[in-house]
Amino acid sequence: MFDENKALRVKNFIERYLKHSKGRFAGKPFILEDWQYNDIIRLLYGTLNPEGFLNQFH
Repeated sequence: MFDENKALRVKNFIERYLKHSKGRFAGKPFILEDWQYNDIIRLLYGTLNPEGFLNQFH
């Protein structure tokens, strides 16, 4: 099973509340690249087990 809304909630949280702490991007929000969302966040937080809960990584 897969739930796109669960993955989007994590993406929105990251991009809205997390900020870079050092370097030239200090204080600017994290904006995920497409590959970061599709290959990491989406798979980790959108994949559900048959009962509808987050996958085995949680």
